Amino acid sequence: MPAREPNERTRVNRRFDRMEQLLADFHQEMITRFDAVYALLDRLEQGSAMITEALGNIEGLLSGESAGREGLRATRRPRSLGD
Repeated sequence: MPAREPNERTRVNRRFDRMEQLLADFHQEMITRFDAVYALLDRLEQGSAMITEALGNIEGLLSGESAGREGLRATRRPRSLGD
């Protein structure tokens, strides 16, 4: 049966080659997904920083000597001439 041995070796080599390709594809997909998650986390971090800054500004307006709640309302919407 030595004649079958090269064919069997060829089939085994093909299977290993296929497995290596599947693992390489999987690895690339995981890197792509990680990059997408990282980008989303970066956007969340930026949004959190913006919200924290805005809340600080609001707290500053509310605790200010003359601003009070009227100062906050003035920054939210422009007053019309009839107000």
